[in-house]
Amino acid sequence: MGQGRELPTTLTNEQVARRMVRIDRDPREGYVQALSEELSQTVFGQPAAMKSLARSVARFESGLSDPGRPLSVLFFLGPTGVGKTESAYALAEHLFQDRNSEQLKLINCSEFSERHTSLRLTGAPPSYVGYNDPPLITPDFLLNRNIILFDEVEKAHPQFHRTLLSIMDKANLKVKVKGQEENLNFSRSFIILTSNIGSDRLIDAQQGRQQIGFGREDRQDWDNQSIGVSALKEHFRFMPEFLSRIDEVIVFGGLGEREYGEIFWKFLREINNNLHERNPNAPRITTTVECRDWLLHKIDYSQGARGIRHEIDKHILEPASDLIMDGVVTKGATLVATVLDGQMSFCTDRINDVQRDVMLGIMTEGAEVYQGGKGTKVRRLGETMPQAYP
Repeated sequence: MGQGRELPTTLTNEQVARRMVRIDRDPREGYVQALSEELSQTVFGQPAAMKSLARSVARFESGLSDPGRPLSVLFFLGPTGVGKTESAYALAEHLFQDRNSEQLKLINCSEFSERHTSLRLTGAPPSYVGYNDPPLITPDFLLNRNIILFDEVEKAHPQFHRTLLSIMDKANLKVKVKGQEENLNFSRSFIILTSNIGSDRLIDAQQGRQQIGFGREDRQDWDNQSIGVSALKEHFRFMPEFLSRIDEVIVFGGLGEREYGEIFWKFLREINNNLHERNPNAPRITTTVECRDWLLHKIDYSQGARGIRHEIDKHILEPASDLIMDGVVTKGATLVATVLDGQMSFCTDRINDVQRDVMLGIMTEGAEVYQGGKGTKVRRLGETMPQAYP
């Protein structure tokens, strides 16, 4: 309603039906659904979490959030390596068109496990170590809309949690800047807390549902939410006011085989993008589907998706770097990791002519093989490449 118009407080259903038009719309369409799908292109296997995150963004983008509080205060809860931190990067990509934007600040709360270390958030008082150091969050950072991620918040000292209360409730914090007290305003901040509290319960519940064939997705999301909130209340039972200032607890479930496969290809895309940003003539690195499956079976899933990156580094990037530095693979080549006889091998569509003559000898087309020091092979292909992710 326009400014100055009195808000009616005695409307009945009959009056509304007589004077107004009902808004009918499909909930599967619109801003929230579109944003949820956008975020799910980066964070795999968490549709309920992405829908909740999209609703929070819609609330402050529409101007309906409380101007006296942060834009939103969310608690991301779930096992390690399932997309909690990645969701913050995905949100930064949406808000700032840059997942590595300077307006995204990550704070590792395990560094504030002692009472005296928690003072770094506000600035140390005189006679304390770090008195002349700037506070962790500066006034300049808060001038523009921003995201502040407090990672593994349960590992911080209770004094750190009490300090956060002022930010979460009133969007302000008193800090020491060069010895002078200042008020920081967090009303343009998107506050995200992450934790893996209750992860064992979430994983056990998910495995139990899989064993009995429990397939109702909405019921599964409700169970995860109930388990997660219960674990949080138990952990913060001596500080209930902390949980009461959270706008929404978003629970992340464990990932499945399909999600790990999607994350594998995502990591490879990121590796190639970063490689070609530094060197446009760098080889393109990919794998066959069989090689991907072979690597995924070697992963320690207790670390979630982080284990995938470790296996890619160890089994693909390390030997690939040897081949590139030895000059075996030429500029602009495609290097495909595959599995032959239970061992990693590499194929390429181009090979250095000098290396071919000196190291391989003259061989027939499509049958050139390079035996590396670690048993790595490179095969020059003819017309076709192995089936690989594009």
